[in-house]
Amino acid sequence: MDLSIRTAAAALTALATLALTTGCDTDFWGNPIPGPSDDGTKCVNAEPVAPPPPVDPASETRPPGVADGNSWIIFELEVRALSADNDRDYCIPVAVHIYSRSGEADAVALDSRGMVGGPFDILTTTPWTGHYVALQYDPRLERFQGRPPAYEVHLDATYLDDRDIYVTGNPPPRALRCGIRIRGVLVAQDIAVVADRSNVRCELRSNDYWVHS
Repeated sequence: MDLSIRTAAAALTALATLALTTGCDTDFWGNPIPGPSDDGTKCVNAEPVAPPPPVDPASETRPPGVADGNSWIIFELEVRALSADNDRDYCIPVAVHIYSRSGEADAVALDSRGMVGGPFDILTTTPWTGHYVALQYDPRLERFQGRPPAYEVHLDATYLDDRDIYVTGNPPPRALRCGIRIRGVLVAQDIAVVADRSNVRCELRSNDYWVHS
């Protein structure tokens, strides 16, 4: 079992007893906190506030587009920046790269914010939230007996300091963070002090955590 799978398993085990609700948000470090997050409207040229997905990704509700009898998984993606005065939803320009792959599972398009396949390269601003990757497969097929499909999800983000003055005109951020969640639990995370490193990279490789009908 590789390190990324052990890390994800430990995170899910440790947090499995948490009561995760639709209204639950996180601080910059990925810890659950109550209440809605900042909607990013302080940011010039900010991405529009994402509408809620068709299902709560922290629940085990079957998403639209998943066939009857199929198992599924939803990956929730996020990129946040932290200002010098600890604004966890600090607005900065970033280049975001998303890539997901599974040789046997099928992609599910949840809504307009869903990412199908990839790779995708996006120029946007933080906070970048409300985006998802989802997969499904038929566990009744013989080839999946005792062996769910493997998958990998990659999320990279780079602070674009040369564009910052044109987008926000604010001081440089203190830190940059990316995260991947499954059913509300943080399973992959990377945090960088921007003065030392302006790129963060989150990767998850596994064949676990599928929701079964």
